[in-house]
Amino acid sequence: MIIICQFRNQISNCGKLFKKTLTDDGFCYSFNIFSNMQLFKQNEYRYEENLDESSQWTRETGYKVDPKINDYPYRALANFNYGLNIVLALKLSDLDYICKGPVSCFKIHLHTPDTIPNMRNGFFRLPLKRDA
Repeated sequence: MIIICQFRNQISNCGKLFKKTLTDDGFCYSFNIFSNMQLFKQNEYRYEENLDESSQWTRETGYKVDPKINDYPYRALANFNYGLNIVLALKLSDLDYICKGPVSCFKIHLHTPDTIPNMRNGFFRLPLKRDA
């Protein structure tokens, strides 16, 4: 699915940058999302964690005093080269026109790090064989 990841002008390991979650619409790969430990109450949800990141950021107050460049969640920087660039690919055998209708695309959903992706609302479509 994600074949190339470039973050902050460095080719990166996609598996370490993205958290994979199964949704009603297939797999969702989230970048810069809080860990399950931070998203869910520990007594309410059993989770397997694949991210080591913890955060001193909150929606109400932002980052802690004097944040560092690598503090999590990662901040957007002014230069395009220092953002996140990815190349997506889809196997033809994974396309299922009967399941989701005639439109084949990737769904892109932008959300804050402290929310769970909602693939039913608030996304935009990235058609296959297109740049965005």
